[in-house]
Amino acid sequence: MTGAWLLELTAEAPVVRSFAERIPLGRVACPEEIASVVSFLAGPEAGYVTGVQLPVDGGLSAATGQPRIAP
Repeated sequence: MTGAWLLELTAEAPVVRSFAERIPLGRVACPEEIASVVSFLAGPEAGYVTGVQLPVDGGLSAATGQPRIAP
């Protein structure tokens, strides 16, 4: 089991709900979604990916034109 249970417990917390409303996808990421990007970047498929920042933020930075919001 992953951190999905923690996500379920906190998903209704007011601060999480408020943050999720600003994300274009309308929700926070689950741990597996973040892990799949990390796995891709660590693997041979990303062998030609270099010198870039890859936001995994549900479209937040693209929609607002701003980098990730600090906690």
